[in-house]
Amino acid sequence: MPLWQSSPQLRELIDRKRAGLSPEQFVLKVSNAYHAAEAKTYDEQVRPDIAFRLAPLLDEFLTPDLVPGEATALDYGCGTGLASELILQRYARRISRLVCSDLSPVMVEHCRANLSRYQNVSFVTGDFEAVKRLGLQFDLIVTCSVLHHIPDLPAVLLQISDMLSRGGHYLAMHEPSARFDNAECLAAAKRCEGSMQRRSRLQWLDPRAYGRKVRNVWRRGSLRAIPIVDQVNAALREEGVVSELLTWEELKSLVELNDPGEGNVGFDVQSLRALMPELTLVHARHYGFLGDTDYRNVSSYWRRKDLELQRRFPEEGANFCTLWRKPTSATIRTKT
Repeated sequence: MPLWQSSPQLRELIDRKRAGLSPEQFVLKVSNAYHAAEAKTYDEQVRPDIAFRLAPLLDEFLTPDLVPGEATALDYGCGTGLASELILQRYARRISRLVCSDLSPVMVEHCRANLSRYQNVSFVTGDFEAVKRLGLQFDLIVTCSVLHHIPDLPAVLLQISDMLSRGGHYLAMHEPSARFDNAECLAAAKRCEGSMQRRSRLQWLDPRAYGRKVRNVWRRGSLRAIPIVDQVNAALREEGVVSELLTWEELKSLVELNDPGEGNVGFDVQSLRALMPELTLVHARHYGFLGDTDYRNVSSYWRRKDLELQRRFPEEGANFCTLWRKPTSATIRTKT
């Protein structure tokens, strides 16, 4: 069931903003416009931080026996290709075919450019129905920072389970956790954010910072980048999709659809287990105990603090990765 069918607030927003489209069409148009705008700076502003956070976890999840020889793999919601690149760096000789799929045509083109040096990669623009037309079963399916964008998550997780080969693995990377609600972790994240902001202001005392600013302006062609919400509204107005402009908060609620309303945004690993009963959870790891902080720039003090919080509250980080396996034989369920 799409989330707006169970969320009156979200349905009211969609009905108020959409111009003559079905809810499904409207959300897809908004999502594509958002990711087209995000793609322009994603590799510079978002991808490096995610890659930095994932780096310490790769040996835990990308083990030598994860992928058999001559394997087929799927990167669903591939974005600009971060997960695909991580997989190919480790298993290029074992993967006979990697399919990169995304709903956003712009993201797919960025992914194609980033993976151009690999020969065994194909690209699909569309949802699981488009992937299913390839007629493949996959030994490995990976998603990276994708699940919280999906309107009908139970349906997609069922598709993932169905398209996995027996003995195959599903790797869900860098998803937001609903368990990031520990008071001590939240307080540390807030203090770290304040420290980062002070450091950012102090950088302007360094004359070299002005040179970096000039180089960025030269690359972008303007002093200030146009906010994503303005880019999205411009694209949606041009297509006649919206009846009135979206605010930033409204836009985020339409593209990050796992917000339960009151409380935290994100998933609980156990709730995902309930949505994929045929798969077995092999490994899970929570991380990011300082929240949305850009981990590339934190000081040694805050790195130590992050490790301390991880030891004390191992399941309460802001993000998590999970690895799932499909049994080699079907489980026969009998009625009682």
